[in-house]
This record gives sequence, structure tokens and C-alpha cells, in this order.
Amino acid sequence: MIKKFTLISLLYFSSILTIAQNELKLKAIALKDNISLGEQVTIKLSIEGIQSNVLSRESEIQSNGILDDFFGHAQNIDGDCFHTFIKEKPQQLGSNLLGPYSISVMGQKFTSNTVSVLVQKPKSEQVDIILPQDAKLGEEVVIKVISKSAQSFPITLLSNEYFNIKKQSSSTEISNGKFTKEVSYKVIMLKRGIINFNSNSFADLPKHVSVNEVELVVK
Repeated sequence: MIKKFTLISLLYFSSILTIAQNELKLKAIALKDNISLGEQVTIKLSIEGIQSNVLSRESEIQSNGILDDFFGHAQNIDGDCFHTFIKEKPQQLGSNLLGPYSISVMGQKFTSNTVSVLVQKPKSEQVDIILPQDAKLGEEVVIKVISKSAQSFPITLLSNEYFNIKKQSSSTEISNGKFTKEVSYKVIMLKRGIINFNSNSFADLPKHVSVNEVELVVK
């Protein structure tokens, strides 16, 4: 499937003929060629062959935001190459072919190359739950959830018949490409009994993430 990024009319550029005299090329590069399932990959799209003085924002000829549809506020000029970035999220394990991408300039279409990204099954990750030894009906307790993983993912504990979440806070540290995330929940105990904490205690936990199951006795 070709994804289109259309540059709105370039009629404001009186010197646009300079572009036509150059051989333009749209080039796509994946910034990572190996990712885990569920991760995004950044694609760099470059228009090569444009003389930078033609489309420079410092030129006497103002672009009036014409290029923003493609380049946005992060327009980059590198010699005669203009580039921007988009994100893709491949859904299949194995080799994924992304692109080609296309743009239209003055009615002329430019199509990029395709890029190949290898999507691998994520390594198993584990979530640990730290609980008090026990809790009493009506008591406010703190439940801590900690994960150490190769990629960040949301950790959302669900309220249930035994407790109601009143407040939560979280922090994330990154070291050597590893994410350490800690989420603290202040909860009010609503019912006596034994609470089993497992994967079903969380919303939208990725399938490759397991939970170190624990129990809390509410007296």
C-alpha cells in the first residue's frame, strides 16, 4: 500500500523551476532494522536533489507554511536534502516490507524505495507486586508494581470488589537500554477476603508479560 504525503501547491515559489531542473528522489530509511512485536520503528523520508536556497525559510520568497504538511515544524535541511520522520508499527512477526511512500510536487509524483524491518517475538518480561503482609477493612494501603524490561509498556492495576484505587504515581528509569518502571497505588480496602493478584488484575498487559502472582489477606 502506498502512503501519500501531498505537498500543497508550491505556486508561492517564483523560483520553483530550479527544482524541476534537478533530479528529485524520495528516499526511505528505517532507523532500526530489528524491533520487537508491539514496538514502533521510525522511518526517515528524504527528498534529495532540491537546492536548499530555493526552499529556505530565510529566503525573500516566503513559504507561508506550504511545506508543513510534509515536513511539519521539524523541517530539516541537509545540503540539498530535505527530510522528515514518520513512525510505523508492523503487526507481523518476521520480515515486514514497509512502503513505498509517495509525494506529489507540482503534479509530479515521486515514490520512495521500500524498507525491510525484522519483527521478533518479545522476550518474556515479568511484573512484580509488592504488598503489605495483610490489610484491614477500611484501611488505606500501598500496592507497588515494578517491572524491568527491554521496552516500556503501560501498567494499569484495576479496582475490584475488594479495593478501590484512590491515587497512583509512577516513575521510569532507563539504563543501558533497560526500562525500570515503578507504579505505586494507594487503595482503600472495601471487603474482607483473599485477593489474588495475577495478569487479570491489570488492564491491557502485553501478552509477553507475566505477573509474579501474590495474595493479600484483608481482615
